[in-house]
Amino acid sequence: MVVIFTGNNEIDKILEAEIKGSMVVSYEDFIIEDDKFKNQTVILASSAIETDFREFIYRIRSKNIRVILLLKKENKEEI
Repeated sequence: MVVIFTGNNEIDKILEAEIKGSMVVSYEDFIIEDDKFKNQTVILASSAIETDFREFIYRIRSKNIRVILLLKKENKEEI
């Protein structure tokens, strides 16, 4: 199973439609609280995490959950 939590409903729906056996969750702690996600994979947007990011990742990894992290691209001005 692939768990999706990006904080963006549009992206969540696209990923869920494209990835077989995926599931969108609505809040970050659900991933940690529900033991059915142990040994699974989560697609996670760093901007969606409202708590301490390092602590959240630590808690996910302690349940042996693989993380695919989506990072925001920062636009840089040309010099």
